[in-house]
Amino acid sequence: MNRFLIPGVALAVALAGPASAGSYFRDLAPAASTPVGGIVHANGTVERGRGFAVELENSGYYKITFDKGVFPTGCAAVVVNGEVQGPVLSSSVAVNCHNLAPLVVQVHLYDPRDDRMVEAKFQFVAVGV
Repeated sequence: MNRFLIPGVALAVALAGPASAGSYFRDLAPAASTPVGGIVHANGTVERGRGFAVELENSGYYKITFDKGVFPTGCAAVVVNGEVQGPVLSSSVAVNCHNLAPLVVQVHLYDPRDDRMVEAKFQFVAVGV
């Protein structure tokens, strides 16, 4: 048996193994996108964050529009937390996922004691899915 056969096979496996495994696993799960987050004042102005714009549409109704290309899939999972000023605020989030335009997220803040919509400072984090 040739004394170079075993080291040659080991070298071939060492060089080709990671490349083939990398191409195999690359197709199993999408790459995670960079999270985007921000702090928004009650009037809809952005205190911190970038890659998005916020519009106060009506009392307690906010529209967050992310810059084109921030989420390549056109969809994200979003978490919102209203600032506590007295009663704990409740929030609901509607995410409109599509690939045709930038991602738009509707945020609704309300007082759970009487379901009244309220303007309040809030923060959010969005991660592409």
